[in-house]
Amino acid sequence: MWKNLRFWLYRLWVVDCVGCGSLVVHPRGLCLSCEYGILDQYLSSAEQAEELEKSGLRFRYLFRWVPGASDVLSKYVYLLKSPVAEPLWHELARYFVSLKGISRDQKIVFVPIPSRKKRKHSLYFAQALAEQCEGVVLELLSIDDSDELEQKVKNKEQRSKVSFTLNEEITEQMRLDHSLVVVDDVITTGASFEAAYNVLKWMRVCPKNIELWAAFRRETMSIDFE
Repeated sequence: MWKNLRFWLYRLWVVDCVGCGSLVVHPRGLCLSCEYGILDQYLSSAEQAEELEKSGLRFRYLFRWVPGASDVLSKYVYLLKSPVAEPLWHELARYFVSLKGISRDQKIVFVPIPSRKKRKHSLYFAQALAEQCEGVVLELLSIDDSDELEQKVKNKEQRSKVSFTLNEEITEQMRLDHSLVVVDDVITTGASFEAAYNVLKWMRVCPKNIELWAAFRRETMSIDFE
């Protein structure tokens, strides 16, 4: 009942497709035409996890997002960052688990990447993924208060210096028996994931059995002037 109520509260706030203005909107927040368009062009179909170039840490993502390449996809990303978009994250999680072939037999602990502005996009995504996978969510990470610059205004070098602290102890059972998935809404350089991995590894939390799951992988558009 609460899920249905959340969706209709969302529909009262967003009454049309952000891509084309159609009033026939799918539960994932777009009309079917716009949704099929971004699925056809920007969906990551790979089931296997990819690796970050520097660290080798594994990550999976749903959409390849290149700002400037698709106005519809960019508008959709910003829609998902709105205060009432929680129902959309549940739909994306269902799609993510189905596409990536995630098994419900795994014991997965989901750890959301925290937001400096206290936004809950990663938490919503983590909760929705946990529901789909019958896992649990632990909000273990907090942003280091000494790291004052906002993430989006940092350059690549500054992003690599992001750091987290742990806000609760981790049980021995979690160290031994579970897969651990760090969850973020958007992965850009992978620096936040590496920082999360470093603090979790310091606590000896299954460092060989950890991945990042993100809804979007943000890439920079390359322009050929020749």
